[in-house]
Amino acid sequence: MDFFDYIKPAAYKIYREKNLDGGRYGVLTFPSPVVTDYPENNTVYVHFIIPQKPSPPVIHIHGLYEKKHSKHSFFVKKLSEQGFSTFLIELPFHMDRKPKGTFSGQLFLTMDEKRSDAAHRQAIIDTLALIDIIRGAPEFAALSCFSISAIGVSMGAIILNTLFAIDKRIDAGISILGAGNLEEIFIKSMMTFPFVFTAFLKGLRIRHIREINSDYKTFLQDIKEKGIENVKPKYTWFLLDPLTYTEGFRGRKFIMINAIFDMVIPGAQVRQFRKAIGKPEIFWLPCTHFTIGIFYKQIISIIKNFLRGEIKST
Repeated sequence: MDFFDYIKPAAYKIYREKNLDGGRYGVLTFPSPVVTDYPENNTVYVHFIIPQKPSPPVIHIHGLYEKKHSKHSFFVKKLSEQGFSTFLIELPFHMDRKPKGTFSGQLFLTMDEKRSDAAHRQAIIDTLALIDIIRGAPEFAALSCFSISAIGVSMGAIILNTLFAIDKRIDAGISILGAGNLEEIFIKSMMTFPFVFTAFLKGLRIRHIREINSDYKTFLQDIKEKGIENVKPKYTWFLLDPLTYTEGFRGRKFIMINAIFDMVIPGAQVRQFRKAIGKPEIFWLPCTHFTIGIFYKQIISIIKNFLRGEIKST
């Protein structure tokens, strides 16, 4: 669809490549198809680990405010040890892409709705471009016989949920701490409470939230009847919300892993999203959003078994 159209990267670079236990570790960079006013943000960085034996590629999309060499780097390394080629893509305005004077992720989600929507869209397009490179670059030719899978965590899972629905090149999706319905998540999440509080100080009221929810429900009904290409969204984020693309999940390999005591991604939105996409297999872990890491061994086991066909999505 036009909203996610982009020009494929014409060039890419691979540097800091070295051997790692017989495999290859390196950093892939390429120009983002979306050009912003921040030069640092216009280059995409992807950290990859490719085991010695050719193995299925898995793209990992991290969460909001993640820093370099964090728990996600550890998680990706552990996944590679299970026999997968892993690609950790840095989100816009994070890590190597953060403008000078900002912290990782500071400019990804702000009170500026247009900039936040643009960053969200850029994250999806950057990952689409990464798939182009994995599929076309001679350096990754050994992976061409395998299907591509993708994992998203928290904000990365929300991004993944939309990405998976619109791009059939992704064979299997694993959503960790993700959901759909961006407006409800934004209003109810502990993470975005400061933004909501500021919005109320500036005049936001409950009636406005109800009007927006009503507009989105109308939009979903309209695209169901007329097709998304024939309906103009009132807000750009309608085109970013995973709930907009529920038909894209039908009959495909997709599972969810969520936290029972999550105060960042509300359980109501997790259940709403799961029901809307056909009730795929879900694993509820007895933890919070920020303590799910203690179950990393169980999560990696679930992912490994799912990608190897030992766990079915429905």
